Amino acid sequence: MDTEQSKTRFYVEAAVGIAKSSMFLTTAEDQVVRGEFMSATISAYYAIFHLSLALMWLFADQLPEKIMSIISDLRDKGNELPSSNITHSSVEKFLCDGQLKLSNTKVLCKLFRRAQELREFGNYGPRVTWSGKNPVVGPCHLSIGDVKALVNEIRPAFIETMRIAGPKTALDGTLGRIVLDQSIEIMTRPAFPFLNWTTPQIYKEALDLLKTVHTELLAPK
Repeated sequence: MDTEQSKTRFYVEAAVGIAKSSMFLTTAEDQVVRGEFMSATISAYYAIFHLSLALMWLFADQLPEKIMSIISDLRDKGNELPSSNITHSSVEKFLCDGQLKLSNTKVLCKLFRRAQELREFGNYGPRVTWSGKNPVVGPCHLSIGDVKALVNEIRPAFIETMRIAGPKTALDGTLGRIVLDQSIEIMTRPAFPFLNWTTPQIYKEALDLLKTVHTELLAPK
């Protein structure tokens, strides 16, 4: 496989990742407004997770050789790319261990880890410890203020990431515009699952976010 092919062959997966990220982002924002902070932690985490996955597909040539070999073989066979080969841990390493070469990678790494911590507490906390024979539930240093702060940071991080990443994609930045076009098109398909899994307002806000990014940041000058 030549270098250019390795950079472009997962563009549809990238488009789906961006579409999912926008949906989870606007869902998290809505949940915070309605005071559903436990659910918001989960939505916020997956907004960052799917954005990170999209970056992995946009810059697939920067993936470790072992992972690239596995997913390339699956793609050659026409198979689905299973999540078992792209674990949450591998996504964190992609952001935090110097694999992704973007100027805001450190910001994304910190955001990912904060979202992961809050999501794990939302899913599994509080923990039980023991003081002698007495059970203690908690304590936990996390609060709803942390959830609000995290969710408020995701939208600007999403926009800034696409602004930085788009021009650095293959084909002199054309791949970034193609992927955004594809993500918008995917979201308008009747078969797109989240179209019926959320409110019309959340869906509209997610779609508007992608259109704004495309128009203002990645449209040809």
